[in-house]
Amino acid sequence: MARWRLENPMPWNGTHKPSLAIITGGQIGNLLPNSSWMEWNFADISRRAAQIDEATTAIRTIMLPFFALFETPATAVKTLIHYPALWQSSLIEYALAHVGRDAARHAMRQYLAANPRIHARYDEALTYIRLRGPITHRGDTGAELAMIASIHAFDLRDI
Repeated sequence: MARWRLENPMPWNGTHKPSLAIITGGQIGNLLPNSSWMEWNFADISRRAAQIDEATTAIRTIMLPFFALFETPATAVKTLIHYPALWQSSLIEYALAHVGRDAARHAMRQYLAANPRIHARYDEALTYIRLRGPITHRGDTGAELAMIASIHAFDLRDI
């Protein structure tokens, strides 16, 4: 991913940032169907063994299946595009790097269709990009997706 991003830079990625290889990140509980905060306190010796068991179970039942999705990049993109806690712009870049342009465009189209508020921000950002140039900061999913679409020359009319 880092190599692909160096060859296909976004305005907000530098060349020496550790984030170049990141696809997503966050709290493990965000991967559950109903997001919840998950934490374990290992300081209390009387509960430490139970806490280790709970954390190990979470890793086995939540994280390992999540990582396994990436063994088949197309499956990862198709499955994860609608996870609200993930960084969809990074997932679209992942799709471009590992599945191809058509898959990335299709995933972006699906995501925007399912998220009207982000789609509205996407449309606003496209107008901004056309009038003023690139968006150089992260933090707005709609703007990030618009920048990706602009840089990779997606047919913006059908997104």
